[in-house]
Amino acid sequence: MTADTDVKWRNLARAVKDGLFPERVTIKRFNEIAERESAKGRPLPTAQELKDRWENWRQVCEELGFKQPSGRRQSATRAHCIQSIQRCARNLKTNVIRRSDYPAWQKDHPDAATQAVILEHFRHNWDRACQAAGVRAARQIRYPGHEAALEMIREVKARAEDEGLEVSARVFDRFRSRGASSVCEGAIAAHYPGGWAAAKNDALEEPVAA
Repeated sequence: MTADTDVKWRNLARAVKDGLFPERVTIKRFNEIAERESAKGRPLPTAQELKDRWENWRQVCEELGFKQPSGRRQSATRAHCIQSIQRCARNLKTNVIRRSDYPAWQKDHPDAATQAVILEHFRHNWDRACQAAGVRAARQIRYPGHEAALEMIREVKARAEDEGLEVSARVFDRFRSRGASSVCEGAIAAHYPGGWAAAKNDALEEPVAA
């Protein structure tokens, strides 16, 4: 994280604490306030920078303690999300629905749940959503073994720290798409004794001095 970026995030934390933003804030309103504060010499991250860090505006609001903005909202239930993935698989005549496949299909089927809403129901884990729907998110990749999985978690930790992030299931899968891991968090959770939490703890445990 650069010095300028670090200043922006500190200013944002102060602005939220001081109640600079309304209780419900839209992307447009956030950017208006950010531009105003920047003109006063107090630069803030843009809404896009926030979404790059937290994936979507709904997640941004949750992280910063804002209420969800009123207006158009997807109200799909978990069951509807599962049915949407299953319908996508039937339409595409496949049992493998990659994360990149679904949005293109959903654009032609606006009554189906959006991918953003599906991910909210499944802890931002596409593999888990597909598993609930009885399809695969990608071609099967062989689990590399416990030690290799721990090394992947350590690799993600190192890369995430460069961006000021802590390792979580969501962050792990984000860095997986950048080549830091050959398997998703869901695979580790399914194979490692004790699941994802145990694997993360074992990978990040500080060695005891002799």
